[in-house]
Amino acid sequence: MQANKLLILAAALSCATARPPARPPDLGGQAVHLERLDVHREVHLRTLDARPLKEWQTLCDALPQRFAKALNAAAKLLEPKAVPVQLPKRTLKTEQEVDAWLDSARKVIVTQLKDGPVIV
Repeated sequence: MQANKLLILAAALSCATARPPARPPDLGGQAVHLERLDVHREVHLRTLDARPLKEWQTLCDALPQRFAKALNAAAKLLEPKAVPVQLPKRTLKTEQEVDAWLDSARKVIVTQLKDGPVIV
């Protein structure tokens, strides 16, 4: 059951990021239904026209957060008791700073592991 949910989530992500083909696909001599491609093109054009250009930029800017949420949801399907862990944020300039950050991140993860699986 969980595998099916994960496949559905993966398909939804794939559809959300799919772009229409720039040219009709090569089907090795089989007939290409151009009217079907035209319908898809019209749907995409209507969708693009339905929003102002600035709103599209806002939607694009939100995509990384949406994908992060989708990945967390997929991880939860596989490990229902897993919780996401927020690792410390820092600007690192030296190898020693990297080592110190890794130590602090490890402490956060290990502490959370006492309560169950974690998502990093």
